Amino acid sequence: MQNTVEISYDALYYLAQLMQAEYMDYDYFKLVGDIETNYDLFAKQAAESLQNSGLLTEDFSGELELDETLRQIATPLFFGNAESSLDLILQGETVSHSLYKFHFYQNQVTRATFLDGKVRLEAWDSFEELYADILRNTVAGSEESLAAPIEPEKMDKIMILKCTNAGAPLPIVAFCVYNGGVYKMEGESLLAVAPETFRDEAIRILEMKGV
Repeated sequence: MQNTVEISYDALYYLAQLMQAEYMDYDYFKLVGDIETNYDLFAKQAAESLQNSGLLTEDFSGELELDETLRQIATPLFFGNAESSLDLILQGETVSHSLYKFHFYQNQVTRATFLDGKVRLEAWDSFEELYADILRNTVAGSEESLAAPIEPEKMDKIMILKCTNAGAPLPIVAFCVYNGGVYKMEGESLLAVAPETFRDEAIRILEMKGV
């Protein structure tokens, strides 16, 4: 069974209405188009985009039926009470920004990857895989901490990890890569950490274990 879907932010908002969502994260909502000028037109176009993707069907009586896989994947976004996120900023000649969110509901986890004009939703069960795919090649380790402040634009990579449980935000943890070493950002100081220490703490935060 397919466990990954990609839909527009407008379609995601419309989906939240269909599923009578209890909650929708503002990071999604702020990317939704104009819903106030003509909501009927907005809803029609959003429904058509889901229908064109085969994720929404209409029977002879006009009743709408949502693809069950999409319903299952979207449930943690709209009904879960806990989420974590990874904000990854890569700096070089150009700056790229990637945002990943993880939504928890009962025994389900959905990973959301923010793309240009759409979001990829995946049923998720492997934070080890996330580390291997995204984080492992960003860190190399370092021998010493840096007491002097480093200008953010000189950092090669910045990784911001945070989580929210039952609506209450928990402390944000930030790491960066500078001159080939990985550091935990503590105020204006950078504390050197071993790659395995970074790995363990990053996965612990994203899995929301012990936070």
